[in-house]
Amino acid sequence: MNDYLRATLAAAGATAVVVVISALAFAITAVSGLPRHFGGAGLWWALGAFLFGLGFLWAGWVFVYRTPKAFFVSTFYTFKKALTRTDPSSSLGRSEPFVVDGPYLYVRNPTYFGVCATLFGIALISGLTFLLIAGFGLLAWFNIVVMPYEKREMIALFGQDYVTYTKMVPAFIPSGKVVYGRSKSGPSN
Repeated sequence: MNDYLRATLAAAGATAVVVVISALAFAITAVSGLPRHFGGAGLWWALGAFLFGLGFLWAGWVFVYRTPKAFFVSTFYTFKKALTRTDPSSSLGRSEPFVVDGPYLYVRNPTYFGVCATLFGIALISGLTFLLIAGFGLLAWFNIVVMPYEKREMIALFGQDYVTYTKMVPAFIPSGKVVYGRSKSGPSN
């Protein structure tokens, strides 16, 4: 299997996760009797537009420092390890460098933050209750399932440098300031 196919499969898998969580949120909304719409225009819409733009730009900023192919190939290997219950310390083909630049200076998981912010933005713009529930479901998925596994994987791949990074840079909500610097000689303040 070549890297383009791996990247395509990972992108499809990530999309499938969002679709499944959204479908579950839609079912929860329908079965629970929650209103289909919430809020109104004005402030909700403005906040939603801000979150949508912030999330879209933040997630996209990752691709300045990692190509989409490299990003999704590493995602493929993480998915494969998780689905086959392979020890996170197994590289299983992952060989990318430890990237600590751009959005990674502010948050360890900029793509997850960006995707959630974008989904919450769409929910607030549209006023659709199921999208708001889906946003919380995706937030839970990232924080309870994906990020703990991926953290163990990154520690296994990058060692003490990553451990130091985790102590200085927040996992999900950007810090707003650079608190970690990395040079060829390692971390510096």
